[in-house]
Amino acid sequence: VTWGLQARHAPTLLPTHRITVGRAGIRSDALVDLTVALLALAALWLVTTRTRFGVEVRAVVDDRALAELSRVDADRVAGVGWAVGAAFAGLTGVLIAPQLSLTPYGLTLVVLETFAVPVIARLRSLPVAVGAALALGVAQSELTQVHLGTGTLGSVVQSLRSNLLAVALLVALLVLPRLREVGGDAGRATAFATRPARRRSRARRAAATLAALALLASPLAYPADVLRDAQQVPALALVLVSLVVLTGYGGQISLGHGAYAGLGALFFATFSADIPEIPALVCGMIAAGLVGLLTGYPAIRRQGLFLALTTFAVGVVVSRFVLQEPAFTSGVHVERPGVFGLSLAGDRTFYGFELVCLALGLLVVRNLRSGRLG
Repeated sequence: VTWGLQARHAPTLLPTHRITVGRAGIRSDALVDLTVALLALAALWLVTTRTRFGVEVRAVVDDRALAELSRVDADRVAGVGWAVGAAFAGLTGVLIAPQLSLTPYGLTLVVLETFAVPVIARLRSLPVAVGAALALGVAQSELTQVHLGTGTLGSVVQSLRSNLLAVALLVALLVLPRLREVGGDAGRATAFATRPARRRSRARRAAATLAALALLASPLAYPADVLRDAQQVPALALVLVSLVVLTGYGGQISLGHGAYAGLGALFFATFSADIPEIPALVCGMIAAGLVGLLTGYPAIRRQGLFLALTTFAVGVVVSRFVLQEPAFTSGVHVERPGVFGLSLAGDRTFYGFELVCLALGLLVVRNLRSGRLG
């Protein structure tokens, strides 16, 4: 509300002239940034290893309850930690803002993608974090010198250059062994999934069901332009139902679920060029499920932050390297399927088909929960 949606440019606080040593060169503002990072590293290392407060911080992070039994004021320690973290974030924003157009979303995405750095450092080692950041920065800079033409390989290299951090995040999460969230408790992450559900009376369940049916059926009486917007509702409801299975029942966190929805649509559009639409729809679902198995299985034992970051990285990689890649999407068109020779081109007919798909999804989820696996 305060900032608005427009992009703004931050003033340049530091000189940007080039300092040359032999054939090598570096910009003066980059040198200042590196100096600030090294000074911050030294200050944090001194505080966390050489002071009583640093010992209290490590104690609260490793086991808050045990630290409180040792008369450590955990709330005060956590509050100071938030303040220091916010201060360093503000300093980073000041240093990086002249290189970016400031938008409400830009810095947020930068922060999410640079999670590759602390993951490589396993959220523990400050020197490894600084070294990883420098290595990724140099690699990203060197990729700008690689030009492989306008073919598929050149397009992939170009995408890799602008999304190296997201790829590094995914690789680090899948490759590094024994990633454990600092102070994390495996049981704590899934506690909400095992909490007993509050039972509702049969009359209240019936009333809620009827209200939901009335709301879902109401768009059939809307004008055509409003009905087209309403067609997103059953489709998105299916995505949310799948999140109920994953998060509500399984206690897992997914921040990249939209990637699987996009892959399902892409697979359906590709298959429907050769086989009828309904079999193509089923094949698209199965193919998206197999991709979910391949990407999710290495992270299935992860909890909390690391699992959330894994799914976020999968979503970013699929978005940037598949759904935005012309080699996969050019010439692909998603058409409304037909059922037993009946065309679903009409808006109301297609909306009814969506409601049937949603009902089948809800039935599957209900049987899943009441069955042995549930």
